[in-house]
Amino acid sequence: MVRTYRIWTTKEEEYLYEIVGKFDLETIATTLDRDIGSVEAKLKRMGLSTKDHEGELTLKELARLLKTTPYQLGKLKKNEGLPVKEKVTRKKCTYQMIAPKDFWNWAKKNQDKIDFTKYERYSILPEPTWVEDACKRQTQAKRAYERWSDEEDRKLMNLLRQGLVYEEAGELLRRTKGAIQMRVIELSNMNQNA
Repeated sequence: MVRTYRIWTTKEEEYLYEIVGKFDLETIATTLDRDIGSVEAKLKRMGLSTKDHEGELTLKELARLLKTTPYQLGKLKKNEGLPVKEKVTRKKCTYQMIAPKDFWNWAKKNQDKIDFTKYERYSILPEPTWVEDACKRQTQAKRAYERWSDEEDRKLMNLLRQGLVYEEAGELLRRTKGAIQMRVIELSNMNQNA
């Protein structure tokens, strides 16, 4: 049996760049009227892989970075439009992928859906500048109903004696300006009653 070699056209190569990861190898080979081995070899020569995801994150990786579950992210995909794409590998395995930029664009509009208090800064790059404010805001809000410790009361009073305003003290103690104001009133009431 004589093997015939067919030269790859530029159009076929462009098609491979565009389609790799969107369909399994069998489908790609059928579409191009080539055998699977030929497609695999060409992908390798082109430096492409059905497993490459060019900086994208799997839903599982994103869940780990946000300290949540893939199930929770799946609910956000279904109910809130989290922009996840399906990616197919050689063996017809399907992965749910998201580009960091697409995630951050979605997250900016849906900040209330992400718990930024669990997010480790700069673990999903490129990280937009608004994330710092979102992290601070959620951290302060999360502490809103936490009891004040004696140590925090001492720190608060020391900060105020040093001339810091409520907002600055709040930043350092990870409390809101309103929480600082209320605590100062409570402490002065306690001192008057003592």
